[in-house]
Amino acid sequence: MSKRLFSALLLCTPLCLAGVSGCSAEVNPGDESEEGSGDDHKLSNDELGESGEAVTESAGGPTAVAFASNPAAVWDATNKWADTDTAEAKKAGVAWGANSGLSWEEKYSAWFKSFKLVKAEVGGWSATAQTWEFPTPQGKVSKAGVLECADTAMVMRIVFASWYKLPFYLAGWSNGGPLYAGHFGFVTRTGATASGFPTFRTLYKDYSATWQPGQAWPKDQTLRGRHIGTDDRVPWINDPADAGAGAWYDDLLLNKRVGYFLRIVDGYFGSVNLADGQNMFHIKPTAAQPGDVLVERFQKQGIGHTLPVYLAEKVTPTRMRIGVCSGSMPRRQAICDSPEDSQHWFTNAAMGGPGNGYDDTPYAKLGGGLRRYRTPVVSGGKWSNVVPLASREVWVRDEDVAGIAARTAEFEELLKPGSPEEQRDGALRLIEAARTRLMSTPATCSGRTAREDGFKALYRVMQASFNKNKAAVDAEYRKLEDYAFAELEYPKSKTCCWNSTNAAMASIVIDYAKKEQARADVQKICKVTVFKAGGGGKPNYDLWKAHAASLGRAAEWKEWSEDERCEQRGVAEDSLTEAAKANQCQ
Repeated sequence: MSKRLFSALLLCTPLCLAGVSGCSAEVNPGDESEEGSGDDHKLSNDELGESGEAVTESAGGPTAVAFASNPAAVWDATNKWADTDTAEAKKAGVAWGANSGLSWEEKYSAWFKSFKLVKAEVGGWSATAQTWEFPTPQGKVSKAGVLECADTAMVMRIVFASWYKLPFYLAGWSNGGPLYAGHFGFVTRTGATASGFPTFRTLYKDYSATWQPGQAWPKDQTLRGRHIGTDDRVPWINDPADAGAGAWYDDLLLNKRVGYFLRIVDGYFGSVNLADGQNMFHIKPTAAQPGDVLVERFQKQGIGHTLPVYLAEKVTPTRMRIGVCSGSMPRRQAICDSPEDSQHWFTNAAMGGPGNGYDDTPYAKLGGGLRRYRTPVVSGGKWSNVVPLASREVWVRDEDVAGIAARTAEFEELLKPGSPEEQRDGALRLIEAARTRLMSTPATCSGRTAREDGFKALYRVMQASFNKNKAAVDAEYRKLEDYAFAELEYPKSKTCCWNSTNAAMASIVIDYAKKEQARADVQKICKVTVFKAGGGGKPNYDLWKAHAASLGRAAEWKEWSEDERCEQRGVAEDSLTEAAKANQCQ
């Protein structure tokens, strides 16, 4: 899931809540080192809101300031995304040959298409989980970073743009005014450095112009020691011993300014900003290409999900195969789903489809669905984020609510699965993947919902092709754990904010459920208490805490913690979804 999606942020007091997973340790303002001194910016635990401004072909941005005159600048944007025949555009690159005739947007997609799927090392809940590795212009092959979902999509775009000196920025909203973060650093509408943010160009180094192949890779020890949270450990890097995001950035980037910039972007921008028409635009299903982003939004405030597209290929003129990957909370490498297992994401109503979200806002007005990055251009001395000419014909305007909502049905046809047996097996894979995840992080509400999405698909195919109704399917395929980890309503359930539960806790919950059901078997009934706040009529999670103690495992039970922003923290008892209520084991 993505990070907290907040409507506003007080820049004068950026906060980092102690003990909150995903919140980076504060930087010591007095920290002095050979490089990166002055890195005194405290990472925010709050994210910027949407811009709130009208969206057209061109979304206005800050005043353009020359690189040499802008102390906040991160890199010099000397190329344009639409370039095809400039000297730089004609050069061979990381995934294309010389004189390719491709625009930089097409090259970005080609780069994504070149990614190789490999075994995941962090966050893959099954032994077969895959992530991507990708080539760099310096001849390296990098493993996926350990990131949350929106950050995965943003980091890849920012890294590519910085490598090839392309303009990039995101617009956010704070205290009634805009804040822009991009190649020019963090700036206000006038192009001035935003108060409290670093002057990247003057503080940090860029070795892009001086490093040569065969030379030792330049390291910034201060950056290497930085983290974006307590859960960003990258186990394949051992310098330093607790290497996290900072070390990954340092190994990936010659321009160390970009690493420091990314570290701060992580705290301020999330899915809500990618759902903002100022930063990305909706596209038609048939136009999907690697590098596009699928955004899930089911409420105005609160978490969503973000899934970059790594594969999009036409099978026939009317059928496609599309695959997505995603980070999550806790942070993980981008875990990639096969096209067959990705299909359910595109047909989910929360991806900008028909119907309303938890707060009764139409899904199609929440910014979810298939999106593509706007590209910055300078006009009249100001930056604007535009829908590029090459994408105008496939652009779905924000005001075309019906067109946005229709895309889930279009994807249903476009990604139509194969035989009934293949559809059944695909649904069962989704269910098992979600179960595996729940046995690692039992409080995850997205895991519970993903399992139920799998069951919905299973109900459809079993009824249509195997003449089995819901009751028959449940009798054959439901497991005890499905009832113990029943689906919860996110805005009314504080369990959904608890990202630090683990496999030991899941085993305690299931042990209780098995013993509870064994007692119920005597009465020939099914009775399983749902793992949730207030479960079994006990305060908080005391039912399972007491059971852990009875097993001699009291030390393995963790107290609830607010691991993401949690407006529902004060609920006495979590709420089941209506579907879960109807499906309770009784």
